[in-house]
Amino acid sequence: QKKNEIVNYHYDAFISYRHLPKDKKAAIRLQQLLEKHKRSDGRALRVFRDQSEFSASSDLGADIRRALEESRYMIIICSPAYKDSKWCIEEITYFRQLQGGSKQHILIMLVEGELNECIPEQLKWESDIISTSEYTFTEMKTMAEPLCADIRAVDERKMMRHLHTEYLRIAAPLLDCSFDNLYQRSQRQKRKKVWITAAAITTAAIAFSCYTLYMLERISQKQQELYANESQRLAVMSNLQCENEDYCLAMLLAEEALPQNIKKPERPFLTEAEEALRSAVTQRIESESYPSFQILQQINF
Repeated sequence: QKKNEIVNYHYDAFISYRHLPKDKKAAIRLQQLLEKHKRSDGRALRVFRDQSEFSASSDLGADIRRALEESRYMIIICSPAYKDSKWCIEEITYFRQLQGGSKQHILIMLVEGELNECIPEQLKWESDIISTSEYTFTEMKTMAEPLCADIRAVDERKMMRHLHTEYLRIAAPLLDCSFDNLYQRSQRQKRKKVWITAAAITTAAIAFSCYTLYMLERISQKQQELYANESQRLAVMSNLQCENEDYCLAMLLAEEALPQNIKKPERPFLTEAEEALRSAVTQRIESESYPSFQILQQINF
C-alpha cells in the first residue's frame, strides 16, 4: 500500500527508449516538457532518463534497477526497433515485477510504426484468472490497450510539433488529472503567453515611438539653435558691411539671416536680422542722394 503513495517515489517516471536518433530526440524533449509541470504538492515532476547504452553485461545495471524501483510510472518510447532490444525488455519485465505484474503504470509514446507491431509481447496481453468450476481455475489472456500518445509524422519537425500536445496524455496520469483538464489548462497558459507577448510588443512599440518623437524633437531643437546662431552671425556681418558702406552685400547677408517662408519658417525669426536688413536698405537709399520726395518707399519684410 505504501508503494502506491506518490511521496515514496523519488522519480515520477522512468523513460525507456532505444538510443536511436529519433527515439532519443523524442525522449529528451519529453523529459524537458514533463519536468516543467508541478504536482499538487508544489514539487516539479522528476523524470529519469538513462543517457547511455547498456554495456554487454548479463543483467541490468544497479543504477537502472534502483531508478526503476524508485519510479512511479514507466514511459516507453515505442518504435519498431524497441522490442528488439534485450535491455528494454528487461526494463519492462523488472518494472512489472515491482508493480506486482500490473501494467497500469506503463505509458507508451508511439514515434514510428504501428502499435500492434511495435509493442512488446509483455504489454499486449492481460492475464485474468477465472473460475471454471468450484475447484478449478483457468488463466485467460485478453488483448490490452495501453495508454498511448501518438506523435508519428512524416518528418521529425512535425513529430516534435505533435509531441508538444500529445505529451499531455503522458503527463495527465503523472499529475493525477484528466487529459481534458490538463489540455484546457495548457491552452489557457498558451493564451496567457500570447497576451503577455502581445502586450510586451505593444509596450515596446509605444516606448520606441515615444523615444523616436523625443529624439526628433531634440534634433529639431538643436537645428533651430544652430539656425539661430547662424542668423545672429549673419546679422552681425550685415551690420559690419554697412559700416564698410557695402550695402548690397549687407542686404544679402541680412536677407539670408531671415526665414525664406514666413508661414513655414525653416529658421527662427530674429529681430536682429530684421533690423540689419532695414538698416542696410535705408542707408543705401540715403547714400544715393535722392530728393526728399523720392525717399519714401515701401519695403516688405
